[in-house]
Amino acid sequence: MLVDDDELYLRTLQRCLARKGLETVTASEIASALVLARQQPPAYALIDLKLGAESGLGLMQPRRALREGMRLLLVPGDAR
Repeated sequence: MLVDDDELYLRTLQRCLARKGLETVTASEIASALVLARQQPPAYALIDLKLGAESGLGLMQPRRALREGMRLLLVPGDAR
């Protein structure tokens, strides 16, 4: 699962991972990420730390209820 509010980055990263044989789903906000994760809990998630006005940290707690052992990678999207 890829979660980021930058749609271009999401599509680019998804294409790169697909070339390596990895299937991904994408979301641009916490609510849609949770809906997708409830439908099919991912083993891994790459999450932008800042999702517009939201924080990617908001996905830390719910992931425990969705899939035990789910690995999260929080990344700062700001390149400054």
